[in-house]
Amino acid sequence: MDDLIKAHDELLENAPADFDLAKHKTECPVCNPTVINEPDERGEVDKTFTQEQLDAAVEAALAPIRDELKAFKDAEAAGEVDSKIAAAKAEAESKLAEVQDKLDAAELKATNAEQLLADSLAWIQAVVDEQDTAEKAEAVKESRIAVLKEKTSFSDEKIAERIGDWAQLSDEAFADRLVEWEELSTAKTGTEDASRETAMRTLRKDAGKNISFIESIRTVTEQAEAAGINLKSL
Repeated sequence: MDDLIKAHDELLENAPADFDLAKHKTECPVCNPTVINEPDERGEVDKTFTQEQLDAAVEAALAPIRDELKAFKDAEAAGEVDSKIAAAKAEAESKLAEVQDKLDAAELKATNAEQLLADSLAWIQAVVDEQDTAEKAEAVKESRIAVLKEKTSFSDEKIAERIGDWAQLSDEAFADRLVEWEELSTAKTGTEDASRETAMRTLRKDAGKNISFIESIRTVTEQAEAAGINLKSL
């Protein structure tokens, strides 16, 4: 009996906050001994109980407390499990975010490295192209200098002075000029009047083209010089 009362007291001490203690005290024979003195269903009062009856009565009174206490502990345990799950999930998400950050950084480094390589290759190609263009331009100059010396009467000084401009002419434009210069150079062996006529004919021909006046004068001057005529002295 004492053990049951002791268990009863411990259960009450650990009862959940929403446990109806007032109701319990009205129904529990341990808390309220008058319960066992109520009349039975025959209207008689039996004041003598066996130990088994008292134990059964106490057990019946303690059963709801045990049930509620078990439910409370189960809920508390479930809360701890949920808390642990939430903590584990938060830790996993944190590690995932860290891994993603590292992955993003690695991808950025790779992208930067690819861009740096592309820029370097583009620069190298530009240098190669520039060198190739310069070599081709120099080859054009050398080739046209040789042709001018062979087919015209321009002085070396004049060729050196104008070869930069002449080298930029298209092959077709240079060929046209060369024909005129050859004609004027040939005319140099004839009369001066014939050379002047050739130069003036060229000027009239250029007038029908979309060529500026300054460019036309320069062309005539070149043709005159190819014919050995100094227009400035006229």
